[in-house]
Amino acid sequence: RLTANRLQLDGTLNANGDIASGRGGAGGSIFLTVQELAGAGFINALGNNSGNGLGGGGGRIAVHYGSNLGFDFSRVLARGYNAGAGTIFLKGAAQSFGELRLDSENQGDTSHSPTVVAADTFDALRFSRNARVIVTGDVTAAALEVNSATVDFQGSVTTPGLTALLLKGTTTFRQPWAFPVGLALTLESGTHTFNAPTALALSSLTVRSAATFAVHPSTPTAEGRRWGLSGQWRGDMPTAPAVVSRVLARAGDGRATAWQK
Repeated sequence: RLTANRLQLDGTLNANGDIASGRGGAGGSIFLTVQELAGAGFINALGNNSGNGLGGGGGRIAVHYGSNLGFDFSRVLARGYNAGAGTIFLKGAAQSFGELRLDSENQGDTSHSPTVVAADTFDALRFSRNARVIVTGDVTAAALEVNSATVDFQGSVTTPGLTALLLKGTTTFRQPWAFPVGLALTLESGTHTFNAPTALALSSLTVRSAATFAVHPSTPTAEGRRWGLSGQWRGDMPTAPAVVSRVLARAGDGRATAWQK
């Protein structure tokens, strides 16, 4: 941990993993609190590559700063190697909640275990370059970026004031659609699965040739299969299971899409 009135960083701050017994170590942690941040250096908490596929996960970096005097935050790196990406948290004095980044830098394969992110509020959430992430709770972020990443949003996603969203990679939104009315949505590539209501209030929707827009299907329960339901479909009027006597099919978020009252 380092606290300073001014940090002029033109070299490198490292908390990288090492190699031991043929296995790559995970990155460590760096916590900076500075009033002024400047320079052209790097801040690293990298997982190490053992050379045999047994790499280490990324570390944890937090930078709290008053003023950024030209430092490039793309030089703050916490990727793993054949392992989960580390977390990078940046918070300037002008921000209310700070920004969380996960970036795997396209290192290693894409089958590594995901990094888990808990419920919270952020000024920005950014996932990029083969990062694999599970967001376990409800999140609120004024800015959201998914760029060649795989992200499973298990809680609700609220983005107040967001007017445009570009998604590239693979995303799954398991809770009901909560983006602002009038959003301009662009799906650049990959498959993006939404828990959508009957009608989406978008200003525009662009689905590129390499992208797929999907909605969570409804799947019959055991009781529904006894009633003869099969396959998958979209339910346009989902309801809470507690208000019906028997659930015959469920949407991806658990709501009943076929039921007996």
